[in-house]
Amino acid sequence: MTYEVHFLQALVLTVLLEAGALLAALRWLFHADARTLPTWKILAAALACTSLTLPYVWFLLPALELPHLQSLAVGEGFAVIAEAALLMGLLRMNPKGALAASLICNSFSALAGSFLLG
Repeated sequence: MTYEVHFLQALVLTVLLEAGALLAALRWLFHADARTLPTWKILAAALACTSLTLPYVWFLLPALELPHLQSLAVGEGFAVIAEAALLMGLLRMNPKGALAASLICNSFSALAGSFLLG
């Protein structure tokens, strides 16, 4: 299987995991009301966040040729910060809430992805 096919599999899995995590976090931890923040908006934001950050992590980060743990830290750090900024714009979240939500989503998908994909 090619690198690009692995990327597409990871993209689909990451979108599913992070969309579920974001929906759960916003509804149960942040108590976001479905009337003021519809589910479709949360899911669309999760799709946008992952679709806009994962290609950088998969296709540009390897060019830095960092050791595995450093690459993981840089990639996840980039994703958390970039996705927090996107959540602030797309869902009008405050910076602290957006950063917390992004950290929850990325931590969940990184742990679940490593468990599911080895």
